[in-house]
Amino acid sequence: KIASILRHTNIARVYEFARAHGEYFIAMEHVDGKDMRTVLERCRAKKKPVPPEHAAYVAAEISSALHAAHSAVDTKRRPLRIVHRDVSPSNVRPSYEGDIKLLDFGIAQALMKFTSEIGVLKGKFSYMSPEQWEPGSQPLDCRADLFSVGVSLYEMSTGSGRLFKGSAAPELYKAVVRD
Repeated sequence: KIASILRHTNIARVYEFARAHGEYFIAMEHVDGKDMRTVLERCRAKKKPVPPEHAAYVAAEISSALHAAHSAVDTKRRPLRIVHRDVSPSNVRPSYEGDIKLLDFGIAQALMKFTSEIGVLKGKFSYMSPEQWEPGSQPLDCRADLFSVGVSLYEMSTGSGRLFKGSAAPELYKAVVRD
């Protein structure tokens, strides 16, 4: 529902969110390309990072999409304060034409209108900000998404894999929050 109200060239459009035959479905813009996770895996297999100018371009385009989400307002011009909460390479899709789209606002949170379960971790652990690891400790805001863009940019730029490594949540928690 949140993604359907956002209109920005770098956000994959959601045309419809409905229920049919007892099942929910989403009709969204088709982006002809591969997600950045797939691109990164291919680069890693070839032992080459994403070229710096491409990594910077992807990060800038996703930051532009996030700015649109973060600054969105309702019909009375009140800030919606949308936080994506799941920015990661698998939710970034470059098209074969060079467009960059941010996908999956499925766990996004609009603090003015929507609520979320308190104390439940949501997002991909390796890309989550310290604030996401400790729900309730600080209000979650746009900085959490920018942290995730930075982690993704590191991964694209270095080709060395994920910035925060760990095989389980406790190890990742220590890497992100304490280290």
